[in-house]
Amino acid sequence: MLLAGGERNVTNLCELLTLPQPTVSHHLGLLRMNNVIGNRRNGKQVFYMLNGRVDVSDSESLKINVGIFDVQISVRGGGAIAAAIKPSAAQPSESSTAVSDA
Repeated sequence: MLLAGGERNVTNLCELLTLPQPTVSHHLGLLRMNNVIGNRRNGKQVFYMLNGRVDVSDSESLKINVGIFDVQISVRGGGAIAAAIKPSAAQPSESSTAVSDA
């Protein structure tokens, strides 16, 4: 959700997350490979941003379109993370699946 406010470089993300650079870079790479985020280079720095598949509807959740499904990830009270997987708005809806990390 840090990228919801605009693009950031790895150093900035490491400082905000208080995580080491290799950990942050690894996870950014996974998100980039799965087309959740994009990046651009400016000299030696790499800046990351959300791509067009991600909708930041509010400061508490992200909605990611992954083909025929929409994945919504929300932060709840106490820092718990909840995720819901639903057919894409363009697809007929019969059921949805929700998972929660409490």
